[in-house]
Amino acid sequence: MDGPAAGIPRLAARAKPRVWADPSAAGSGQIPDPVQKLLKFEGLPHKGHGAGAVQLAHWKANLASAWARVGVRNLDAPTNEPMMAGNKMKIFATVDLGPIAPDDVIVEIYHGPLDANGNIQQATRTAMVRTASEDNGAYRYVGSIVADSCGQQGFAVRILPRNANVDLRLEPNLIRWG
Repeated sequence: MDGPAAGIPRLAARAKPRVWADPSAAGSGQIPDPVQKLLKFEGLPHKGHGAGAVQLAHWKANLASAWARVGVRNLDAPTNEPMMAGNKMKIFATVDLGPIAPDDVIVEIYHGPLDANGNIQQATRTAMVRTASEDNGAYRYVGSIVADSCGQQGFAVRILPRNANVDLRLEPNLIRWG
């Protein structure tokens, strides 16, 4: 046997496709009732279904288009003082958000002990709290960290997207470090 049916068992090659159709809707173009129920997710109204997904897509697109304007403008912390295990350090950050609303981001302190190359190991995240609004889309944040162990400690401030409806903690290309 040559052509498109080569290598296909004869029964399959001769089989006609089955079409699931409601005999009462034959030729009308209507979708059978059981399929309608599946499409409506059984009991959920069709109108507005998926609106949350559309809103999230618009939100992500707007965020991504403005993200280039997001950054850490200034950090203020007593980094010249030794930090012993159990000691607390208060960190202040001024961040630029451009047109992005402060409720659409989370500002965190990423901290922990440093390895021999100066990289943070066994990192802990601590959310910062917005304390003031400055000019031109800048906001002031404050947070405190506690050293859990002896040795060199490090920290960085980072800005990430935040949405109340979905966890976007590691959205690609939407993290700013300071």
